[in-house]
Amino acid sequence: MQFLGIDSVRELEDITIDAIYNKMFKARLDSKGQFIEVDDWASRDTPVHNIPAIVAVLDKFRNSVADVRLKALEDADQRDAQAVADRKRIQQTEADLTAARKALDESLSMGMNAQDSSTSMRPKTSRSGKQRSAQLTPSTK
Repeated sequence: MQFLGIDSVRELEDITIDAIYNKMFKARLDSKGQFIEVDDWASRDTPVHNIPAIVAVLDKFRNSVADVRLKALEDADQRDAQAVADRKRIQQTEADLTAARKALDESLSMGMNAQDSSTSMRPKTSRSGKQRSAQLTPSTK
């Protein structure tokens, strides 16, 4: 307040309220919290001959932002395409793995069937008559 040459808070509030009513800026005055929240203001100290330069700077900034946005979108498209390609590769790998497991299971199944048939062709040893009769008659103990 010393910098502004104001002696009291009330005097600062009055100046602020006058500026708001004169539409020099849009603000919210909080007397209790002792602060001003400025939303918008009108620049009154910009010389007219500087406005074209300001517009040129803002146009350059707008073009720069547009270029950055375009590059960001292109990068996002590339990343999306890569993600789709990765998903397809994963699905193909999973399908190949499933097919390989199925082929392995079939191969093992055929190998066991071949082994079973080869063991069934072996001659079976005959049992003696004593063993057969023991199997037929139940034992009583």
